[in-house]
Amino acid sequence: MDQIARNIVDKELAPVLELLKTVVTNLHNHPGDPRYRRLPYSTNRKLRAMLDSSTDGQAFLMALGYSMDKTGDLNLDLKGRTVDAVRPLYARALSILVQSLDQLSPQETALDRSLPSQPEEGAAGSSSVTVRFVKGGPKLHGTVIARRFDASDTLQHVMTWTEGSMELTRRGDRRDDQAAAATDQPESQYQLVDRAQRNRAFTAEDANSTLQSLG
Repeated sequence: MDQIARNIVDKELAPVLELLKTVVTNLHNHPGDPRYRRLPYSTNRKLRAMLDSSTDGQAFLMALGYSMDKTGDLNLDLKGRTVDAVRPLYARALSILVQSLDQLSPQETALDRSLPSQPEEGAAGSSSVTVRFVKGGPKLHGTVIARRFDASDTLQHVMTWTEGSMELTRRGDRRDDQAAAATDQPESQYQLVDRAQRNRAFTAEDANSTLQSLG
C-alpha cells in the first residue's frame, strides 16, 4: 500500500487520496458494520469516475481486500477474519493515506486539523455548510466550498474554514502567476451572508454562536 500511495502522490491526485481516506476512515471507525464494506461502484457516478481515473486508487482498494461482486459493486470480503484481526490493516492504511495527504497538501491538511472533525454524512445534529465566493479575483470568484459541521460547532469554526480556503486558493493563484503575486495584495475582508435567511449578514458578534442557534 505504501508504494501505491506514493504513486498517487507523484501524480498529485489529492481527490483520490481523499476518497480513499473517507473509505478507510469509515472502515476503521465501524469495522463491524457491513454497510461500510460495500462501495456502490455500479450506481454512484462520482465514485466510479474517481476510481476509473486512477488505477492506483483501484489497486489500493484491492490491497485492502475489495473486489467486484456480481452486482458490479465493490465489496470487502473479510475472508473469515474477525473484526479485531482487520483493525491493524485499517489503521496502517489510514496512516499511509494521512501521511500521503500531508506530503501533497500540507497547508490544506493543517487547516483541516485546526477544525472540528466532520460528522459523518447524514449524522444527527450535523449541518452541511456551503460557501460561494462572489469576489476575490478570477480564481476565487465563483468558487464553491462545502463541509459538514456539527450543530454545536460555532460560526468561528466556519469563518476559520472560509478564511483558510480563501488563502489556499490564493496561494494557487500565486503559483500560477508569480509575477502578479509580487504586486497583487489579496483582499483580507469578507462577509458571510446566509441566502436562506433573506441575505442575513453575519458579523464578528456572531462568531461564538453555535450553528444551531443561528438557524
